[in-house]
Amino acid sequence: MAQVDSINYAAIEYALQDHNERYKIVIPATPCEIANSAALTWLKPNDLVRPLQALYIPAEHAVDSHMLLDKLDAALLASGGEIIEQNAATLETHGDAIAVVRLIDDRLISCKQVVVAAGVHSLSLLSKQPEVQSSIPPLFAGYGVSILAKLPEGHTMPSTVIRTPNRAFACGLHCVPRSKDVLYIGATNILVEVPRTHALISDVQFLLDCAVDQLNLDLHDAQILKVQVGNRPIPADGFPLIGQAGYEGLWLATGTYRDGLHQSPLIATYIADAMKDESDGTKAESKTLDLSVFTPLRQPLQHVKREDTVAETVRQMFATGYEYRWNVKPYWLPLLDKGMHNNYATLLDQLHPTFAPPPEIVAFSYLYPTFRERLTRYYRSWS
Repeated sequence: MAQVDSINYAAIEYALQDHNERYKIVIPATPCEIANSAALTWLKPNDLVRPLQALYIPAEHAVDSHMLLDKLDAALLASGGEIIEQNAATLETHGDAIAVVRLIDDRLISCKQVVVAAGVHSLSLLSKQPEVQSSIPPLFAGYGVSILAKLPEGHTMPSTVIRTPNRAFACGLHCVPRSKDVLYIGATNILVEVPRTHALISDVQFLLDCAVDQLNLDLHDAQILKVQVGNRPIPADGFPLIGQAGYEGLWLATGTYRDGLHQSPLIATYIADAMKDESDGTKAESKTLDLSVFTPLRQPLQHVKREDTVAETVRQMFATGYEYRWNVKPYWLPLLDKGMHNNYATLLDQLHPTFAPPPEIVAFSYLYPTFRERLTRYYRSWS
């Protein structure tokens, strides 16, 4: 869809120019005389949905996230840390300070500092601090599915990451070579009422159809090695929750949506500096940057006008239709456009006279009453 895919494609190119990053415009339909051109010659899409333009970014690389997490665990252990193979259940406080982490097996861990970085589950740990919990933007789950696939014997792998721009509330289709014959394919993004641990057949089918049609028809014969499920933490206002959370020694570092992995070094540095400042009795702020605007206890941050939120929600919903290759007659388009505009505008008016969530939360709040209830409770605490 021109108003989503093409605009986001242009935004990528603009960002590359703005940061003086080297790139090259290439034509996917023909072999290209560039380093690693095999990535583009590897493309073998369905002609109904083949790409017509592409950017080659030679300095862009990929990280195996599973390997990275293993390395981080090893680094923690090497520095004297301990990994407890048990989930936390609740946090308990004494006066105005954090005191205890209670595990799900009822073991207690005494503590003076706790950083909660449990993604979409983070705020559930604050069930015994309802006055704090109600003042923090609620977290919604952006459930997503990815797949590890083994290519048919004798088939070459792409030599680079291949991805589309963000589209239809999601992070675009992408594939990442993991080894000589294993390809990561991802990823869907659908907001759900409760975080999922297992993939729906419909989402797996959609992702595979997109990969086969848009990337390479030979993936039809690839083997599925693993179906992976994750839940991205999406705050009610779309901005992360970083900083002290109402009690001395209690910190939040979550709500990063799809940016947590590559932002984690920056966020960790900020939280570590703030914790050190607090323990020294000085003002809790980073020595290198200021993320105080993302303090967890806050009224909703607004970055777009309400009418623009409605318009963007409608655009993304239309993009969803085109991604599913709908065939809508021209005279239906203005009717759908007006109907969705009216529905979403009415929804926002019912939620709050001034506050408004991001477009993806607007769209799914129309479907799920629980979304509306959680937003209403949060807005009420700041009204």
